[in-house]
Amino acid sequence: MREAFRRALSPRAGPAFLEISADVFDDTVDEDEVAILDPSAYRAAPGAPDAAALEAAAALLHDARFPVVMAGHGIHRGDAAEELREVAEHLGALVMTTPGARGAFPEDHALSVGMGFPWGTPAHLDSDVILAVGTQLGETVQYLSPPAWAGPGRQRLVHLDADAAQIGVNRPVDLALVGDAKAGLAALLARLRERGGARSPNEEAAKYANEYAEFRGAIIDSYAGIDSAPVHPGRLAVEVARFFPDDAIVCVDGGNTGLWAHLANTIRRPRSFLWTGHFGHLGTGLPYAIGAKLANPDRPVSLLSGDGAFGFNLQELETAARHHVNIVAIVSCDFAWGMEELYMEKIGGTTVGVKHSRVRYDQVAQALGCHGEYVERPEDLRPALERAAGAGKPAVVQVVIDDRENVNPPGMEEFHDMYAAEST
Repeated sequence: MREAFRRALSPRAGPAFLEISADVFDDTVDEDEVAILDPSAYRAAPGAPDAAALEAAAALLHDARFPVVMAGHGIHRGDAAEELREVAEHLGALVMTTPGARGAFPEDHALSVGMGFPWGTPAHLDSDVILAVGTQLGETVQYLSPPAWAGPGRQRLVHLDADAAQIGVNRPVDLALVGDAKAGLAALLARLRERGGARSPNEEAAKYANEYAEFRGAIIDSYAGIDSAPVHPGRLAVEVARFFPDDAIVCVDGGNTGLWAHLANTIRRPRSFLWTGHFGHLGTGLPYAIGAKLANPDRPVSLLSGDGAFGFNLQELETAARHHVNIVAIVSCDFAWGMEELYMEKIGGTTVGVKHSRVRYDQVAQALGCHGEYVERPEDLRPALERAAGAGKPAVVQVVIDDRENVNPPGMEEFHDMYAAEST
């Protein structure tokens, strides 16, 4: 058990699999024979980075013309959201996040430029110094490499991560800070304060932040006003995002549905957004939502999923019903593999096997002990969500969307271009 916790919690926190053989599982021993140790006795918690490295990083960031912070999921893992905000505000630095770090920095903050891909501003191309914290700099941020980023030689990189093995893998660094996100940012902030007071963002940074906020606000408002039927996928995503309160945990699953959901939601709190974007992830949404509700029983939990993704694990609705895990799952139904449909057309001029049967997921949900709603018109969305949220049991709201509008959500071109560039 100690080894499992060691592996799970250090240096980069993540799942560990523990297999217990039947003979051990069925055995009994006296309690005095079992040593239950304090965690500090068998695993070391990562601390602050090396003092000399921190001084060098503070000097580089203090002298930067236009610093930008790239925050990763390590901010959530390290409970470092407050330290992240303080460092950004001291530097007057814009903050963008990886998809897994959404909410680590409030997305309505004046320094936020949201998720770095695919709707981020070009701010990171003009930045002279990047501070990356708690991220492996993977494919969802294009490895911080050209042409999406300015690249080494034009842009300095300070990388803070608890796992030394992750630093320098996907992009060379100028300064490596090996340590815990919370302790590392706190120590860095102390050294920055020694060098001077907080500064406001420069005109360039303020321009980028304002442009980003105006762009997102305008496009979200435009989708909110679409009253056509079947439901426009943008209208669905915006309606769902506006229905649930700020303290809700938002789970997302699917291809095109994920892009609509990312754009529609403004995440303001840490540990409030769950999505897996690494190399195919379909089916994670419902288990994520169930786990999130079990861990946070007093917070509303929503799931916006594509129908293809939802089909992978929909039988877990029975688990949710049996354990009274009252989540609301909204299933966006184009009855197709929507992302694959456009991709096939782009690279081959035709499609194969992308259409689904017209399954009634609301009726499947009812058969598994949950509440079910079926929606085809936008004016019926909010009443259905209200009934689902008040049902007192897990609920599924099936929404038939306009499949013609769903094939090319905002960010799709950038998404495809990224993977096309990687394949070459």
